[in-house]
Amino acid sequence: LQRREYLRDLRSYRLSGLICNNHLDETLPPVASEPAFKCLTPEYQRRACMDGRTSYPHACNAFVGYGGGTENPYIPETEREQTQQKTNGMGAESDSYPQECKELAEGGVAKCNEGLVGINDGTSSSQLAAGIAEAKVLTKSRTDNKPIWRKEALDLHLSIIQQGGNVGPIDYPGSHQALQKALEVISVKHKSVAIFGSISPWVESILHYNGAKSPTMTVDYNQPISFDERMETELMSTMLEADTQFDVIVSYSSIEHDGQGRYGDPLDPDGDFASMKECWLKVAPGGYFLLHVPLEVSGKDQFFWYSQRVYGAHRLPLLVRGWEYVGCVTSKKVYGPNDEFTFFEVANDSPILILRKPPSVEIDDVLDVTKFEGIGCDITNQKCGLNIARQ
Repeated sequence: LQRREYLRDLRSYRLSGLICNNHLDETLPPVASEPAFKCLTPEYQRRACMDGRTSYPHACNAFVGYGGGTENPYIPETEREQTQQKTNGMGAESDSYPQECKELAEGGVAKCNEGLVGINDGTSSSQLAAGIAEAKVLTKSRTDNKPIWRKEALDLHLSIIQQGGNVGPIDYPGSHQALQKALEVISVKHKSVAIFGSISPWVESILHYNGAKSPTMTVDYNQPISFDERMETELMSTMLEADTQFDVIVSYSSIEHDGQGRYGDPLDPDGDFASMKECWLKVAPGGYFLLHVPLEVSGKDQFFWYSQRVYGAHRLPLLVRGWEYVGCVTSKKVYGPNDEFTFFEVANDSPILILRKPPSVEIDDVLDVTKFEGIGCDITNQKCGLNIARQ
C-alpha cells in the first residue's frame, strides 16, 4: 500500500497545479477532471483527449480532426473501435493476434504485412543500426502501435556483434561502444538486468552478448510484444507496483522524454525526476543504473516541447542527486569517480553515467536526495564531477 501511494504521488499530473497556481497544489484533482483539464495548455489538452485520459470528453470536440505534424487526428472514444476495425479491415476479434501473425517468431512476414501487423509502421530507420533492414527487426501492431520483437531480431543483432559490428542506432553514434565500456566497468555476467524504455532490442542484444541473465526484462509505457523467450517485456505501471528488483538497470535516451506524454507516459513537468525515483525502487541495494540522457555541449539546459530535455550544468546534478556517482563513459574514454569532465568533451560522444544504489539502504527505502553524494557541475566552467559536488 505504501509503495502504491508513493508511486501515485510521483505520477499525479501536477502540471495543472503549476499552471494555475505557480506552485504544487496537492488539493487539485487529477487531469481527468474538468477543473484540472481547463488548467492545461491547449497542446496538453489535445494529448489528454487523444490518449483518452480525461473524463471531460465534450471539451475534446475542439480537437476533432486536428492532428498536427505526424500525429493522428483526434477521434472520439465512442468512434475509435469502428474506425480502427475499418482501418485494419478486420472484425471485432482484432484485439487478439491471429495464428499466422505468430509466425513472426520464426521470421515469417508476408502473411502479416497487411492487416493487423505492419512492417516498421511509423518508426524511423534512424532508430535502428546502420544496414539493418527494418522488416527483419521492427514490426508494429496497427491496433496499438506496439513494437513486435521476433526471435530473429535478437539473433540478427547478436550475429552483428559477434562479427565485430556495431548495433548502435544511427541517431546515437558511438552508443554501442559507450555501453560496452560501461558494462566492462560494472559487469552484467549472470546478473538480472532491466531495460527502461526501448523500441528496438539493440541494448538487449549488447547485454545478452555480455552474459546478462536470461531473460532480460524490458519495461516501457508502450510495452513491446516479444516472441523471444530471452527477452521478457512488461508495462511500466505494472512493473512499478511489483516488488521485483534488478542487479542492473539500463536506460538509454528515455528519461529525457518522461512527463511530456510523447510515449504514453503521464504528463508531468518533473517527469524525469519522478522516473529517477522509480528506477531507484527497481534497483536492488548495491546494484547499478546505467543512464544516458542528451547533454548540451554549451552546458546550458534546454527544453524542447513534446520532445525531450537536453541537460546542462543546472539540471543534470538535480537529475542524479541521491545516487552514488561511479563514473562517466563515452565511446572513447572512461572517467572515474574522481575525474572531472566538461560538457564539450562528452556531449557528442554518447555519454553514459554509471550510478549505484548503495548496499547500505533497505530494499524499500525511497530515494533520499540529501543522503548520498551525486555529481556536481560548476556553472562557470561547465565542468562536472564528484569532487565538484563536495565543494
